Order: sequence, then structure tokens, then C-alpha cells
Amino acid sequence: MEKKPVSPWLKGLVISLITIAASIALQYAGKTDDKGIGMIPVVLLLAGIIWACISYSKQMDAQVTFGNVFYHGFQVAACVTIFMIIYTIFSVKILFPEQYEAGMAKARAQMEKDNKLTKAEIDDLMDKSKKFFVPLIMIGVIFLYGILGTIFALIGGLVAKKNPNPTPFNQS
Repeated sequence: MEKKPVSPWLKGLVISLITIAASIALQYAGKTDDKGIGMIPVVLLLAGIIWACISYSKQMDAQVTFGNVFYHGFQVAACVTIFMIIYTIFSVKILFPEQYEAGMAKARAQMEKDNKLTKAEIDDLMDKSKKFFVPLIMIGVIFLYGILGTIFALIGGLVAKKNPNPTPFNQS
């Protein structure tokens, strides 16, 4: 009988919920600009994907290859990326819209301080930024969670226990 491991979607959902809870806590604590503490979601992603890979290997009694474990970790990373895109858009549009406004004001102030652009050019850039904000956020989340998740799945594939050679006792 073939073993049925826990779905990558379920693991991705668990990792996403933990990461979202940490992100909301950081937001309410006002620590989103702190570079060190702001890395907590990335550390949670790393730990979560490595946990998912090790868990998959254990569920399969280590009868897996690097490719099997990596693929499972990649699927988990893809799920986390999808959930985090949804959360990030929801967060910026509904939960914390003031964060968006503060970021836009900060960008405007920096451009005015640099004194390299005219007021009309700054206004034009700000209008374009508002139009393309959601696609840019999605690209950022895809990069952060998708690319890093893939790298972390590679690490998970390396650290998970693998014994792909079946013994005569467990062959079907």
C-alpha cells in the first residue's frame, strides 16, 4: 500500500498562517521597518519549508530521492507564495491601507529631498506608482516567497533523510 503524505497545500496553508500571524504582529508592534525583526517572516518560511521536506521524508519512511523531496518543498513554496500574494493584497487594500499611504508619502518626500525631479515629474511618478502598485506588490511577493521558497526547498531536499534503495523486505 502506497503511503499518502500530507498535502503540500495543507503544509503551505499552515506555513502561510503562521507567517501572516507574525506579519500582523510586527505591523501592530510597529516593527515593520526594523530590518532584523522584519526578517522573521523569511526565517519562518525557511523553517517551514525545511520542516515540510523533512516531514515528507519521514512520512515516506525516507524512501525518497532528492528530487522527490525538492519537488514536495517546491509545491509547498508555491502554495505559500499564492497565499501570501492574496494576504498581501488584502493587507495593503483593507487591513493596513495607512501603510500604503505612508509609503507613498515617504517616497514623495525622498524625491522632493533629492531635488532631481520637478514637481510635475514627481506627481506623474506618484500617479504611475498608484496604478501599478498591486502588480508591483505581486512581483515583490513572488520574488520573496517564490524564489526564496525554491532555494529553501533545495536546502530541505538536501537535509531531509533519503534512502531511495528499497530493501527486499519492503518491495511490493
